Amino acid sequence: MHSWDLAQAIGVEDTLDPVMVEAAHAFVEPVADSLPTGYFATAPQLGADPDRQTQLLALLGRDARAWNRPR
Repeated sequence: MHSWDLAQAIGVEDTLDPVMVEAAHAFVEPVADSLPTGYFATAPQLGADPDRQTQLLALLGRDARAWNRPR
């Protein structure tokens, strides 16, 4: 996730390795509701059929739509 944060901050490609995204999602999704408050923002509402990276970002309180840069 920190590589995504950094990519957003400096304006470079932010696509994460799909294998790593799947592994991280499988680890985080079952415990997402028990993550400590104060460390992660509230998960944003997702549109219809989000890709796995978008789902993972949301579980960890990140919203790619909130960044104001062209995609």
